[in-house]
Amino acid sequence: MHQPYTDPILASVLNGQWSTKKKDKELDSQLLFQLSSHLDADRIAKAFLLFHQFEKHNPSILKRLSSSHFSLLIYSVLTCRFNILRHQSVEARRDYAVRIFHIMQSVGVKPDAQTYELMIHTHAYIGDTKTVEALYADMKQCGFPTDTISILNDLARVYLLSSQQTRGLAYFEMACKLGKSDVAFNELIKTYLLNNDESAMLGALKLLRNTGGRPSTSTMVDICRYYLFKENHQKIHQHLQDFKVEGGLIETTLWNIQLCAANQVGDHVMTLSLLAEMRLSQIPFNYETQAEELVALAYSKNRRRFWRVYSLMIKQSRPTLRVVKALATMEGPLINDRALHDMQASIAMCKMIQFDTLLAVITGYGVIGDVQSIHIILDILSKVTRVIPDDTFESLIKAYCISGNVGDALEYTKKTKVVSMQTCELVLDTAVLQKHELINKIVAEIKQKYPSVDTSLLLSKANDRVTNPILQKFTIDTE
Repeated sequence: MHQPYTDPILASVLNGQWSTKKKDKELDSQLLFQLSSHLDADRIAKAFLLFHQFEKHNPSILKRLSSSHFSLLIYSVLTCRFNILRHQSVEARRDYAVRIFHIMQSVGVKPDAQTYELMIHTHAYIGDTKTVEALYADMKQCGFPTDTISILNDLARVYLLSSQQTRGLAYFEMACKLGKSDVAFNELIKTYLLNNDESAMLGALKLLRNTGGRPSTSTMVDICRYYLFKENHQKIHQHLQDFKVEGGLIETTLWNIQLCAANQVGDHVMTLSLLAEMRLSQIPFNYETQAEELVALAYSKNRRRFWRVYSLMIKQSRPTLRVVKALATMEGPLINDRALHDMQASIAMCKMIQFDTLLAVITGYGVIGDVQSIHIILDILSKVTRVIPDDTFESLIKAYCISGNVGDALEYTKKTKVVSMQTCELVLDTAVLQKHELINKIVAEIKQKYPSVDTSLLLSKANDRVTNPILQKFTIDTE
């Protein structure tokens, strides 16, 4: 049977061999040697599982790792190497990279030049001037070179994002003088995209072309993603045409943006047509391509092909929320035994593990707020000897919130041993939105699960989120 992909960070919550007895120095040394060996051999997924265990149970021993080991861990998180944390948002991965850096500092491992560059890069993307300046000063004090093209571009970025135009453009000009103006222009374009300054972005793009250069593939990807975020599909087509005319190669990632754009407007026939063209042109597929194909197949009600592609995807990566949402929508409400039987038959036909696949389906039903279907699947799973993980019940809690049933959402929050703060906040937000009488009880339950939480601040933030919802911002992934 196909074994589903398990992210190494999430795998740490499964029943493993780690126990309190393994705090023994000799055994810790053996495990640390394994961690170092995995990192040296670039076996990142296995390394992350061990690193996360040490992070939880014995972080002090991590002082025996080298700075290059920490640097590789941070780089892998930021760039999703081997699908590490691929399901997490860019912001979440940057937060985790910063956390690893803080662990590194807390155990006394001195950062090398590459680690400093990665951290400057990370904080520059969010416009954190204060931290970038502190890291830059530390780097200089250590005697590391600070006039590299990468650092100058990041300094330009952080000052431009914090509205210090003169200073930002001064660093941009310094980067250009290093003889790599193409690189500096490409990074400037990305900065203007992050700042949602379309006119400045187009101006920088024009200047780049006037100097005889052209946008890199990664820059074109970010430009197209920006317009995908804005749902301006005509601009995507226009920029891709210009890119092709000037000799740019339309690689898999740019094809994926076109697939996503077609799915975004519900033109799933176009998505499947583009996929056929990719196959004909022998364009390699990646997990994003498969995800877009699955979304198109699900909404086209092509169940047989959907399950076949899905069975291939889970061997490499966890399905995205969009995929499991599309899956739940395709299968529809489980209103009778026949509906559930058909789904189980499809799972069996593709030789997938019923338990794990049904857990993913529950996540999908949670996204669309189908409480009844989740309960039907949970009833089936309860008859199996395996333990249902707490995050599955979180999907049920979310479904109750989406369907507006705050009372039952609270009841399952109480029953579930571990509930993430994010889910707790969703329950509270739903109650605040409905001006529900259960608000105080929900706050009390969150306090019981998270004793150190400031309940006044918690409630204040919930009111802010409901009355002033934060608009999603465009962001750029780390390369």
